[in-house]
Amino acid sequence: MAFSQTLIDTRWQVVEIPQEKSKKMTNIEKNNLYIHFGKNDAVSFNFDVNGCGGTYKIDENKKTIAIGKEITCTQACCDKIGIPYVSVTSYKRKKNKL
Repeated sequence: MAFSQTLIDTRWQVVEIPQEKSKKMTNIEKNNLYIHFGKNDAVSFNFDVNGCGGTYKIDENKKTIAIGKEITCTQACCDKIGIPYVSVTSYKRKKNKL
């Protein structure tokens, strides 16, 4: 079964993200940020207060997931994580981690 099929209706915790203009990783595990991959290439995630949604595309050969540039987020209040994390648009899967 292709990875894209196993991803549908799953929820993953984001534990680290790359720093802007660097290959260094920033650990954000304590922030409890989770991404949900749904049907029809839908993706959603929530910060402390605000929620975001959009689409994703999987490249099975490169084992990457690209989050669409048309992500929309509510802006009800300030989040501890911060909206700049929304600019992360691609993710890699390494064994059982995303």
